[in-house]
Amino acid sequence: MSLGLMVGGFNVALANEVITPAAVSGAVVTESATVKPIEDAQTIYDRSVNIFSSKNIYFIVDSDIHYADGGTEERAFILAKKSSATDESSILIRFLAPSNIKCTTVLVNKSADQTSRFAYFPALNRTRVIPEKDKQKEVFGIGISYEDLNKPSGLFLPVKIVEKSGKKFYQLTLKDGAKSSVYLVSIGDYLLTEMTVFRDEQLEKRVKIHQVETFFREKMITSWEVFNPKKNRTIQYKIRPESIQLAAPASLFFKNSLSRCRM
Repeated sequence: MSLGLMVGGFNVALANEVITPAAVSGAVVTESATVKPIEDAQTIYDRSVNIFSSKNIYFIVDSDIHYADGGTEERAFILAKKSSATDESSILIRFLAPSNIKCTTVLVNKSADQTSRFAYFPALNRTRVIPEKDKQKEVFGIGISYEDLNKPSGLFLPVKIVEKSGKKFYQLTLKDGAKSSVYLVSIGDYLLTEMTVFRDEQLEKRVKIHQVETFFREKMITSWEVFNPKKNRTIQYKIRPESIQLAAPASLFFKNSLSRCRM
């Protein structure tokens, strides 16, 4: 499963700004931070609305990429997810546009004890294994890494309550080695509003949620953006509402079927 403020379509100011996990998003720790929240961090996270939180889902995403030099690109891709009653799950991304990467497909299969990642390249007509060492790499320029497609790993620090723009939020910090992910979740409705990722204390990306809608009686993030300071780039995402389905064809999730792209 959005970074920075947008000024004139793109904000480059954050690229040179030193931001640390201790000073995330302008949030101010209030006195209530010393009051123990009703729930622990993992419980709050599990209740919050996350981009890939639905167990079984299918939709199409349009993404607009804005570079600091004024350049733009567009991508469109299918995102489908299938989960079983156990800890097994599969996530698939298949590109619809542009034409030079159409039918390029990524599949991530996760079981209780391992994660397998595959990528199909139409130009080569080959499916390749994505090694564990490459899990932090971005999926074909869409601002989402292979790692992002899995459930976050690591340990949560104690919950803080912070205030931003006059509203109070739970601040959840997930530590995984050199990586820290900081989530702002609104108190009361458990809506994820922002996520900031640091690696070695340096800002890696910031995700900002723009819209949450209800489909099939569940809340779902339908519009968000990702700012990457290293690449001076913002990507805006919008899910096509008419494309949302509760399930995808099971055949999509077989590694040997990734080349069967008919679009």
